[in-house]
Amino acid sequence: MHGDGELDPGAKTELETVTEALRTQELLLRRLGEAVPVGVLQVDARGRVVYANDRLDDILGSARATTLEDLLATVLDRDRPLAETTFDAVLRDGLDCDVDVALRPPRAGDTRVRSCTLHLRALIGDDGEVTGAVVCVTDGAESLGTRDERHLRATFDTLTRCHNRVSTVAALQAMLAGSDEWNRPAAIFVDLDHFKELNEGQGHDAGDEFLGVVARRLRGAVREDDIVGRMGGDQFLVVCPGVATAAEAVRTAIRIAESLSHEVQLKKARIGSRASIGVAWSSGSDTDADSLVAKSETAMHESKRRDAGRPVLFTPSLLQAPPGPA
Repeated sequence: MHGDGELDPGAKTELETVTEALRTQELLLRRLGEAVPVGVLQVDARGRVVYANDRLDDILGSARATTLEDLLATVLDRDRPLAETTFDAVLRDGLDCDVDVALRPPRAGDTRVRSCTLHLRALIGDDGEVTGAVVCVTDGAESLGTRDERHLRATFDTLTRCHNRVSTVAALQAMLAGSDEWNRPAAIFVDLDHFKELNEGQGHDAGDEFLGVVARRLRGAVREDDIVGRMGGDQFLVVCPGVATAAEAVRTAIRIAESLSHEVQLKKARIGSRASIGVAWSSGSDTDADSLVAKSETAMHESKRRDAGRPVLFTPSLLQAPPGPA
């Protein structure tokens, strides 16, 4: 600073110093992105590509992507619902997920189906909102055993051995996409009654043991092709392909209710068991898995409000019903 109080023209302002530091950090991150042997991608909360390294193009076998739609264009149709649902879970709910997908051949005449793994990690702002995600993409040049182990972790809930939330919703989305006029999917939402009291009274170990028993009973009550998924906590979702009528879906839900209505013998206690169950059958206008799941959850809340442990089928009138007890 000069003697008369004026700033030295050669001195940097605080803003210039911060800006330079940010540029240096950005350059460092981009150089790291080019150095690592995996594909690196950053997207914002709306799914727009902020950054992608060259290795990503090599793995995907496509030109530089600018949107998630571009990125997923090389994913085989059979795996795209799972990939899309996984990205939704990360960008909407802030979850961290890994998912294996198969890719289209990169060149015409090439019949090889390639595989890769997407490692998605949510970016959270200071206000707690999801600002985007960073994705590392590895190719399939790993041992079969390693891929199988990772697939199991990405698909199934380790405690109950049910499908996890992401893979369950993805399976329902695939069922909706492949359904016809006579064979539509159904979603059955199961919420265990009084589970909070069990955790508080007997401890979390007893709660985990109880959930394991419930999962086994659910798998024993459904059809061979039905999928039992754990949505989180004490909530499960059964997705049923090829359901001809709403009444058929309700019959499956009744079997579930009956299987969960018997006491459970745990290591240290005998516990009563009951569940509130909601059923939603696709009427043909449903094309979105989240919408059908929401309908089944609405019906479940009505089942909980009635407090009888019996399934309730979703109808539009339930949207005006009062909420059930917690």
